[in-house]
Amino acid sequence: MESLHPFFTKVFLTSLNYGIQDILLTFYSQSRRKNSFTQHIIKEETHKKWFKKNLTNLKSNIFILENERAEPVGTIRSDEIDSNSYLLSWNISPSHRRKGYGSLILNRFLQTRGGLFTAEIKPENLASIKMVEKNGFKKVNEQTYIKKL
Repeated sequence: MESLHPFFTKVFLTSLNYGIQDILLTFYSQSRRKNSFTQHIIKEETHKKWFKKNLTNLKSNIFILENERAEPVGTIRSDEIDSNSYLLSWNISPSHRRKGYGSLILNRFLQTRGGLFTAEIKPENLASIKMVEKNGFKKVNEQTYIKKL
């Protein structure tokens, strides 16, 4: 793993909890949907159902990245595909993009995990491609990147 800039030493991942539900909806609502495989706008009621389901889903883990001021700046999600194989996705708050948080959240998430990790990324999403490559993922086809730990 790369060494982290001292600025990021107080940044940490927090487990998903109900207190973060509205923040997640705000992130997704403000997101550049063009980079997401889910293009439609997410309605609040749909989000609440999804959130409740994911709090109890043992095959899905969502973490919040908070900056040094304890402000949520992004999320990373891991869905178990099968034993020891996971599909990753992430979202960084629009106001915190292009500041290194995407690479940081991925780096911090992978530090204590093992398995085969997959990221599905649209070819035009250059920021995410750069981020996964920086974190050691290898391209296997036009939109799939993998890393084995």
